[in-house]
This record gives sequence, structure tokens and C-alpha cells, in this order.
Amino acid sequence: MPDDADLDEMKRRGQPLEADALLEAVRLHLNGDVSVHRGRTTVRENGDDYQLGLPEEVDDFVPDRPIDGIGSVVADE
Repeated sequence: MPDDADLDEMKRRGQPLEADALLEAVRLHLNGDVSVHRGRTTVRENGDDYQLGLPEEVDDFVPDRPIDGIGSVVADE
């Protein structure tokens, strides 16, 4: 998301992502691959074909501390 994006731009970019997430959730439910009990959601054993969340490879690109100039303050404990 660009730093200068306004609310309408954020909605325009986010709406397809929301639709994809909802579609995936419906598929999980209809296939019986997800279970909800007392507010906790779990993927059942037969739900191995699903990638929930970002793949682990993304961890290599995501910083582990703030990058806005205060990262050294946070890192120096």
C-alpha cells in the first residue's frame, strides 16, 4: 500500500483480498476441513491442501524490528 493512499484507494485495493479470504473460508467450511468450537477455529487433518496465512518464505523479507528509525532503540535491550 502506498504511503499516500487515501481511504478510497485502500478500500479499492483491500476489497479483492477480502473477497478471496471469504471465498477460501467458505470452501474450508463446505469441505468440512475447518472446525469451530467455543470460538476457536482449527483446520482438520484432511485440510492439508490449504495455505493459511503467508508462506514461511516471506519471513526472509519481513523485518524483525521497526525500520522507521527507532529499530536500533528497540534492538538495544
